[in-house]
Amino acid sequence: MNTPQLHPSSSSAELDIDQVFVSWDSQALLFSGHDSSGQHYLVNFVDSDERGDTFLYLPISQARLAAAASGQLSLREAFVDAEDGSVLVVRNGKLSRGVKLASSAIKSDWLPEKGVRLQASS
Repeated sequence: MNTPQLHPSSSSAELDIDQVFVSWDSQALLFSGHDSSGQHYLVNFVDSDERGDTFLYLPISQARLAAAASGQLSLREAFVDAEDGSVLVVRNGKLSRGVKLASSAIKSDWLPEKGVRLQASS
């Protein structure tokens, strides 16, 4: 699995990771980050196959990201109701090669389950 390693605030395949919400075996599976232009993303691992790992990169405002990170906004709702109506399908961390996908066209099994929310850490 070629998912980003857990190194917040370090460059990881064209994206600086700000916060890791879910990880497994030192791999970031659900995290937030930003690119060199300052665009923030909520990133969700969705698949791994012979071609590599696939992630959904959701362009997101800082206010909406804060709402998702605090549990005010469900994760599924964040992706399905994307602010600009789309997400990027990114393979192997190559953000510059991401394919734009309408949020209404995201495969159901690529989305978090209904009602899943992050809990604010204390």
